[in-house]
Amino acid sequence: MRGGKDVKGSYLVLTLPYSNAGYMQIFRGETTECLLQGLKDIFKHIGGVPREICFDNLTAAVAFRKNKDRILNESFEKFSAHYKFKAKFCNPASGNEKGNVENKVGYFRRNYFVPIPEIPNIAEYNKHLLRICDKDNERIHYHKNQKICDLLEMETNYLIALNINEYEVAKYERRKVNKYGFVDIDTNKYSVGTKFQLQEVWIKITAHKIFLMDKFKREIASHNRVYSRNKYVNTSWIEHLPLIIKKINSLEYTDFFQELPKIWKEYLLKLQSKDRKKALLVLEKILLNDSLEIATYVLQGLINAELEDPDILLLNYHKYKDNTGPRDEIALSSPLPKIDKYETNLEIYNQLIKKKEE
Repeated sequence: MRGGKDVKGSYLVLTLPYSNAGYMQIFRGETTECLLQGLKDIFKHIGGVPREICFDNLTAAVAFRKNKDRILNESFEKFSAHYKFKAKFCNPASGNEKGNVENKVGYFRRNYFVPIPEIPNIAEYNKHLLRICDKDNERIHYHKNQKICDLLEMETNYLIALNINEYEVAKYERRKVNKYGFVDIDTNKYSVGTKFQLQEVWIKITAHKIFLMDKFKREIASHNRVYSRNKYVNTSWIEHLPLIIKKINSLEYTDFFQELPKIWKEYLLKLQSKDRKKALLVLEKILLNDSLEIATYVLQGLINAELEDPDILLLNYHKYKDNTGPRDEIALSSPLPKIDKYETNLEIYNQLIKKKEE
């Protein structure tokens, strides 16, 4: 669950049959990067690598099958070579070959995901999951009458030592930025910025993030990796607003418009093209200096006054800034000087008035 909404995800569970110790990681998708990142983090946590790992038939590891032979994808082959483990795969429709891990998946689901937890950051939550698994391993083995963690300690003596060289779980590719400043990755479009229109950039794809880099592999932007389909991924629309303003008649069909609060959508649709451009220029100015929340607050004031003029919208924003801006404090000397009490005496004033009248 994220932000109070249910979000679909996937499990990765690794079990060690001798000790019955199990470790789980969760991801938004079932990509090769997710599989390898999860295994890497578990290996690092337990301090070694099983000599042989039996996998279910994962598309994240198997490129394709031909005449019942599995062909491993290049990334998985490099990963297994780096960590020196042997990969085996279960036969299709052979649940008996993976009973131990299937039981562990059900156990984790019942104990740690009911009720559904709030997970604002999957990478951080996965670290938490590893600690939860350690705690769970303190219980007694169902058959051997010893603590699972004690059995695991004996089992780790037979693990392959970790490679001293860090393995980077990432895929690098080159892509061309389209005329709107986005690059296609999977089925989604990620914002690079209009500055890089029609240029080639490097992309670095990891389990959780997408990094966009120039030709020298210097980072331009980064985004959380999106596993839903046909989405525009953009941390800020500021760079794209000039292009949107130029094509003002298509505004309501843009993803930018769809992401706006309802109050902004209704306001913009009421305006003619000329005023709509003005309103977007005001919005651009506010977003450059403040936030969409401030822009919406200022717009609400305009609507409450039953006005629509974008010029007044800009005036309202300046008034808001004037009222909320920093104030210079007057420095007073300390201690303050003592001032004698002064009593008002109007007698002299009265005498002067009398002389003038005479």
